Amino acid sequence: MNISMFKKHFTKDMAMMLFIIMLPFLFFLYNLAPKDTLIWDTKWFKIDSGMYEEVNYLLWLISIKLLTLFMLSVWFLTCKHWWRIILFLPISSEIHKLNGTIEGIKLGNDYTPIYLESIFYSIPYLIVLILLSKKMNFYKKHNTLWVNKDINTELIKLSKFNIKNYISVNNDLKEIERKKSMLTKREYLAELLLLRDRLTN
Repeated sequence: MNISMFKKHFTKDMAMMLFIIMLPFLFFLYNLAPKDTLIWDTKWFKIDSGMYEEVNYLLWLISIKLLTLFMLSVWFLTCKHWWRIILFLPISSEIHKLNGTIEGIKLGNDYTPIYLESIFYSIPYLIVLILLSKKMNFYKKHNTLWVNKDINTELIKLSKFNIKNYISVNNDLKEIERKKSMLTKREYLAELLLLRDRLTN
């Protein structure tokens, strides 16, 4: 495996790992909203809880749905099995529930969720997931080729292993160890290097 490929995979894996680590912290951002408040009005935005009890509760509902949606998305992106397409069903369901929660803010109790409405949001999201999956390609075919190449290389080395040579080298090693006290450090190292070369050649 060359260094550039290793860096590419390492960067991709680290980005995914950081995203997964951040998800629980992002989920608890709803705690920033004041409790027992129907409208959260700041200099930057205004959130009306609509038919929900309070803004904090509304953001909690949205956070749960987003957390589930993102975790399912990560599962799809990193899954190597063909059946990962089935994950589109729960992903679409979470988008539908998220859409229903947001629409409920505007329309209140009069709103009746219609699944077909959420398809207009689900399809673009699923397309983005597919494109991301192809771009990131955690289990691309050539990713396994370098592994197979390394394994084959090691197998070839093992197949060339000579037991008689090993026994001979082992006996010589014991002899060198026996007369170690009579050798200088340089001579001792030179003897060991010769033995190593006999094993590797």
